[in-house]
Amino acid sequence: PKPQTPNPKPQTPNPLSSFLEMKLYSCSNFIKIRMTGLRNFTRAAGKKLRAYGDLSKIKLSLMNGCSPIVGYLAVAPTFDPLLALALFGGNTLMAMCSQSSGQLIEKNEDAIMNRTKARPLPMHLISPAAALVFSGALFASSNLLLFSSVHWSSAVLTNLTFFGYLYYLRLKKQTKWNTAFGAIVGSMPLLVGNLAASSVSAVDLGAILDFAYLTFWQFVHFYTIVWKYGAEYREAGFKMVDEPRAIAAIMLASLLVMCVIIHLKSKEKDYSVVSSVLLLLTHLAFALCVVRCFRGTLKMRYLFLNIYKLFFFFFAMMPTCEYLLKHAKSQRHEHR
Repeated sequence: PKPQTPNPKPQTPNPLSSFLEMKLYSCSNFIKIRMTGLRNFTRAAGKKLRAYGDLSKIKLSLMNGCSPIVGYLAVAPTFDPLLALALFGGNTLMAMCSQSSGQLIEKNEDAIMNRTKARPLPMHLISPAAALVFSGALFASSNLLLFSSVHWSSAVLTNLTFFGYLYYLRLKKQTKWNTAFGAIVGSMPLLVGNLAASSVSAVDLGAILDFAYLTFWQFVHFYTIVWKYGAEYREAGFKMVDEPRAIAAIMLASLLVMCVIIHLKSKEKDYSVVSSVLLLLTHLAFALCVVRCFRGTLKMRYLFLNIYKLFFFFFAMMPTCEYLLKHAKSQRHEHR
């Protein structure tokens, strides 16, 4: 017979190792729960920040903040980086305040239009009370920065631009010619930059021509939007010129005036011959596009309008870059 092997004695668990395993398991679960909560928090915070960015239209506001810098550089005898930074920051904050206030005022109309129904207020991502507090904080910080850093006339004109924009929102439901008032208000930031340079004496012929150019450009820009979303604007109760012939006539007249302004600017030596010719050709090409779009289909109209936005941005930036290069060269010569 086979020898019987003795049964092994059962091993008693080590209490210290069991305690450590239990603690390690509970710690790992604690870390997993905390990491999940942190991920959810960061996701919710990012969503909220994006909602506030959409409420204030941060990209458009940054572009509006650059407009006073262009006006400042056009007339400033010397470049003050701190003043330019304060001018940019103050006007960017005021532009963000204008956009958030406008969405707060038009939240019911935005909920109707397909173009705007995904904005934060119609989607209930931000409450009206929070939007009001956010707008008030932007308004206060903008005024604090401007009145403490730039000329008082520039800060006052920035505030007039803000209240003028609010009045423009009211006019949108009262008269179809509200675009004229809105275009003037939208061009004010250029004069804000002129006033920041040396108060009222900075508003010369060149500044007035820049102001006029930007005013007439906004007619073209707004009616490109009307061509595409005119039905939604009418459904929301906004009044505007929506007859195709009238829109084409306004856009062609505005482009003609812009060409005249470019010619006057070239005579003032603000633009070089190359920039002037390229700008004139661009505007004349778009005038032909307007005529073609008026006679063509709606799909062709959208195509030409999108092409125009790309060309306008590229060619309109050329004189600005050209001026900055000239200004940098003159500063270099002065230092020598």
